[in-house]
Amino acid sequence: MKKITIAFVGNPNTGKTSLINTLSKARLKIGNWPGVTVEKKEATVFFQDYKIHLIDLPGVYSLHQDTNEGKITHDFLRNTSPDLIVNVVDSTNLQTNLPLTLQTSQCQIPMCIVLNFWQEFQDQGHRLDTSVLSDLLKCAIIPFDANNKKGRVQFLSKLLKVCHEKSLPALLNTENIYQQARDLERRVCTQASNTVMSITDKIDKILLHHLFAIPLLLFVFYLVFKITFNGSRPFVNEIKTIIDQIITPLALTVLHLAGTPTWIQSLVINGFIAGIGTVLSYLPLMMILYLFLGLLEESGYIARVAFVMDRILRPFGLQGKAFIPLLIGFGCNVPAIYATRTLEKESDKKITAIITSFMSCGAKLPIYVLFASVFFPGHAALVTIGLYCLGILVAVCISFILKKIWLKDAAGDFIIELPQYRIPSLGIILNSAWTRTFGFLKRAGTIIVIIVILMWTLMNLPYGAKPEESILGKSAKVVSPLFMPLGWGNSWEAVSSIIPGFLAKEAVISSLASTYSSNSIQPEYATSQQQNILPSAIRRDFTPLTALSFMIFNLLLFSCIGVTAAINQEFGRKFVWLVIGITFFTAYGVSLIVFTLGKLLGF
Repeated sequence: MKKITIAFVGNPNTGKTSLINTLSKARLKIGNWPGVTVEKKEATVFFQDYKIHLIDLPGVYSLHQDTNEGKITHDFLRNTSPDLIVNVVDSTNLQTNLPLTLQTSQCQIPMCIVLNFWQEFQDQGHRLDTSVLSDLLKCAIIPFDANNKKGRVQFLSKLLKVCHEKSLPALLNTENIYQQARDLERRVCTQASNTVMSITDKIDKILLHHLFAIPLLLFVFYLVFKITFNGSRPFVNEIKTIIDQIITPLALTVLHLAGTPTWIQSLVINGFIAGIGTVLSYLPLMMILYLFLGLLEESGYIARVAFVMDRILRPFGLQGKAFIPLLIGFGCNVPAIYATRTLEKESDKKITAIITSFMSCGAKLPIYVLFASVFFPGHAALVTIGLYCLGILVAVCISFILKKIWLKDAAGDFIIELPQYRIPSLGIILNSAWTRTFGFLKRAGTIIVIIVILMWTLMNLPYGAKPEESILGKSAKVVSPLFMPLGWGNSWEAVSSIIPGFLAKEAVISSLASTYSSNSIQPEYATSQQQNILPSAIRRDFTPLTALSFMIFNLLLFSCIGVTAAINQEFGRKFVWLVIGITFFTAYGVSLIVFTLGKLLGF
C-alpha cells in the first residue's frame, strides 16, 4: 500500500479541521474561532490503494508569523516536504487568505487550493473564475464545502490526481504580497454590487454594542444553563432510578447467589455503583451543555466573546486573546493550557496558565448541580452562572496582582478576525458534544474506578471499623480543623473528597456518594435506601452558606492531574507547584471571605 502525506495550510477559521474530519471521519476538535488548533494534528484515511496521512497545521496568517503556530507550520513545510499542500481558503474572504497562498507557493511543493464555504460565497452573489485563478497560480482549484460529506470520494480522487501530476505552483514575486493579493482578487473575483448591511454586521451591531454586549453575554449563558438544567433533569432522574431500582437490586441478587463475602458486596454496591453511578447519572446534563457550547462555537459567537472580554481584561493587564484559552478552559483545562501557546508574551502565557484553573471545567459542573439543586432549588442556573462569573472575576483579579508584583509589562495588542455568523452543522455539533461527553464517560470508567477502589479500601480499613474510624475517616479528621473556618470542616466526608478531587474533579461527587453510602446503609438495604442518600446526607451536613463555600472552594481549586502534566510539559515542574499553591490559597481565601461575610449578614 502506497503512502501519501498531505499538509493542510490556511488562515484561522477557514475550515481545515472540518475538511480533515470529513475526509477521514475523524473527530479532531474544531471551532469557528482562532486558537483551536495550536499544534500539528494528524488523521489517516485509506482510499483506493493509498494510506493517506492528513496533517492539520495550525491556522496562520503568514509563514513568517512570530508565534508558536507560525513556527510549527513553517518548520513542517520546510523540513518535512509533504507530497501535497492543501491550502484551504475562505471563499468569502479571499483577499485576507491569498497572502498566505502566495507565501506557501514559495515552498515549491505540489499544491492545490480548496475554496471553502463555496455555496455561501455563491449565495452572496459573488462570482469567481476558478480557471483563471488556476492559470495564474499554476495549481488546481477545488471549490468545496468542508461539511459536505457527499463529495468526499470525488474530493479524495482529485487530491490523488494532483499528487500524481506533481506540478509545482507558480513562483511569484512576494515583495509586495498584500498588493499582489488585492490585484489577484480583482482579476478573478466579481463582487456582488450589494450595499445593504450584511446579516453578520447587523447582528454584531447589537451583540458588540458597548452597552448591550456584556448583559447579552450574561443572558446567553444564563439561558444555556437554565435550559441545560431543566432539560436534563428528567433524564438524570431516570438514570438514577434505573441505577437504584434495577441495577443495584440486580447486582445485589447476583452477588448473593454467587455467595460473595460481605466486603465484596460493599465494594460493588457502596463503591462502584454508588460512586460511579452518581457520576454517570450526570451524562445527560453534560451532553446538553456540550451541545450548547458547540452551537455557540460553530455559530461564530465565541470569537465575539473574546472581543467583548478584551475591554474587561485589558485594565487588569491581559489582552482579549488571553480569554481564548480561558474559554477553552470552560470545557477542559488541559487543552486550555496548550492554547496559551497562541499568546506572544511569555508573561501572558504564564499568567493565563495560572488563572485557567479558575475557569470552571465541565467536570466541576456536577458538583454545582448537586449542591445547588438541594440548597437553591429553582435557582440552580442562576447560582451556577454566578460561580462561572466569580471564577472569571477571581481570574482577572489574580492576573492584575501578578502583573503588578511579578511579571510587569503591558498587555499586548489584540487583533482578532471575527468570522461570519454561520448556521452550525447539526452533525458537527453532535460530533463535538459526543466527543466531549465520551471523554467524561471515559474518565468515569478509568481514573474514577481507581479512585473509588482506593477510597473504599481506605474507608474499610481496619476491617469492621465504622467509616469515621477508618483510615480515611481518621485522616480526614486530622486535616478537618484546616477547613473549619470555611464552614464544612465538621464533615469528614466532605473533607475526604478534596484529595481525589486533585486527581479528577468528577471524583468529588463519586467520593461523596461512596462515603455517605457506606456510612449510612448496609449492602442488603441498598435497594430501598440508596436513591436519596446523597441529597439527604449533604442536607444534614451542610447549610446553604456552607454549600456555597464548598462549591467556591472546588471552583477555584486546581483542576486535576491532567492539568499538572500539561503545565509541566509547557512550563516545568516548579511552575506546577506554583500553580497548585496559588490556586489552593486563592480557593481557601475566597471561600473564607464568602463564608465569613455570610455569617456576619446572618445567613
